[in-house]
Amino acid sequence: MPLPEINSQFTPSDVIAAITARIRLSRREQSLSQREFAEICCIPERTFKRIEAGECDSLMNLIKIICYLERQASFNLSFATMHPSEKPRSAPQKALALQKSKSG
Repeated sequence: MPLPEINSQFTPSDVIAAITARIRLSRREQSLSQREFAEICCIPERTFKRIEAGECDSLMNLIKIICYLERQASFNLSFATMHPSEKPRSAPQKALALQKSKSG
C-alpha cells in the first residue's frame, strides 16, 4: 500500500512553526508561564522553552504537551453547550436526568 503524498507546499520548518505557535497560543490563553505549563506537562522548564522555540529535542515531550492540550480541549468541550445558569452534574446525576427525560 503506497504512502499518501505529502503536500509539498509545507516544509518541516513550516510544520514546526505551526505546532510551536499553537502551543504558545494555548499556554498564553490559559495565562500560564512557561514554567507552569512545563510543570503541568511533566517536563523540565528548559526543555519546554526549547520546544516552544522550535527546537524540539524529544518526541515524547512533544507528545506530553499534545496530551495535555487534548485533555484541556476535552474539558472545555464538556462545558461548551452548558447554559450559564446550569450547574455541572456528577455522572450519576446526569444518568438520572437522562432516564427521566426518556421516560417522560
